Amino acid sequence: MDKAKAKKIPGFIRPMLCKKVAKLPTGSEWVYEVKRGGKRTIAVKDGRCVKLFGEDGRRLDCPSIEETLRRVPFERAVIDGEIISLDADSKPGANKTKQDATLQLFAWDLLHLNGHDLTTEPVERRKRRLCTLTMDSNVLFSPSLECEPEQLLEEVGRLSLEGVVAKRKGSTYESGKCTGSWITLRVEPLPQDQA
Repeated sequence: MDKAKAKKIPGFIRPMLCKKVAKLPTGSEWVYEVKRGGKRTIAVKDGRCVKLFGEDGRRLDCPSIEETLRRVPFERAVIDGEIISLDADSKPGANKTKQDATLQLFAWDLLHLNGHDLTTEPVERRKRRLCTLTMDSNVLFSPSLECEPEQLLEEVGRLSLEGVVAKRKGSTYESGKCTGSWITLRVEPLPQDQA
C-alpha cells in the first residue's frame, strides 16, 4: 500500500442510513443497538485536529467533545456516532441547556483508523476495534446487543430513549446509502406511571 495514500484521512464520510420499519427483524443474523435521541455525528481526528460534522456534512461546534477526542489513544480516525446531552441524573435529554447538561459522544462505528479505510470490513470487526480504542476514555462505546428485540424495545421505552437500530451481521458500511442492512424503529416512551 502506498504510504502517502495510507496516511490520508477523509474530511467527511456521509453516514450510512437506516431503513425505518414498524417491526424489528429477528434471528441470529441481527444485532441491536440503542438509539439515544442525540445528534448524529461524524467525528474526524487527525492528530490534534478534530472536526465534527452533522449528517449533512455541516461542521458542528462542540469544543468539549473535540477535547475529549484529542485525548483518546489513537492518531487518526473517523467515528460515526451521536452526541447526546446528559442531565444531572445521567439521563439523556433533547432539550437540555448547556448550563444543566453534559455533552457526551456515543461511538457507534469506526470507519477509518490510522490511514486505513475500514468501511469494507464486517460491522462486528469494526465494533471490536472501536471498543478497544475507546476503552478507558471519555468517549462512550455503544455496544451491539444480541437479545430479544421486544425486551430491548420495552427497556428503551421505559428509559425514554429514542429507539433501536438492528444491524445485519457481516454488513459493511455503505456511505450515504439505505440498503436495509441497518434498520431502525422509533419507540414511544412509556407513561410515567409505567416507567
